[in-house]
Amino acid sequence: MVSPRLSVWRWRSSSALTLSLIRCISSSTGLSQAREKLVLGCGSNVVDHIYNVKVIPKAGAKGFFSNPFKALEKMLIGGVTLNHLSWAAFAGVPTGLLALQGQDHLGRFIRSNLKKLGVSTQFIRADFRYSTAQCHVFIQEDGERSIVMAPTVTSMINAEAVREYFDEAIQEHAEMVTTEISQVPLSGVLALLESAR
Repeated sequence: MVSPRLSVWRWRSSSALTLSLIRCISSSTGLSQAREKLVLGCGSNVVDHIYNVKVIPKAGAKGFFSNPFKALEKMLIGGVTLNHLSWAAFAGVPTGLLALQGQDHLGRFIRSNLKKLGVSTQFIRADFRYSTAQCHVFIQEDGERSIVMAPTVTSMINAEAVREYFDEAIQEHAEMVTTEISQVPLSGVLALLESAR
């Protein structure tokens, strides 16, 4: 989950909508009575590698890290879908992530942190053939940032993958399904929404 400092830029455009959604879901009597049902989300779930830089260099230019003795400041889990699920879980809403991830150190990092946050990892398909999505986030001293993303296996969640890996979970366990079209292909988003009907 993003740190308070990073949550400002990450949630700038969606915080009001997210908090309204969390309040609506957590006060829903249908969800509180049927605790085995979850809000399931499928979309961006990444490891963010955070770097503080003096200034983000322009193409062809050289830049410097804020600390000349340290490049990587920290690693956090993030992504639009993962963040929404984490905040909902924090508010007491049962949530779970529908995802493909690698059996690599990044996938293990996401899954262990999701468990700590109370987000179910039951529906994550982890495989040694996959590599887990990641972002490299460069934050300059005034707070502006640039992100370089590698959506990896998340970009393979097309309609066929949804039917093969997530249809049953949605039918049996979903009270609500959330998704986004940043890293999941359109065919996958449409299949998720169709399955949730």
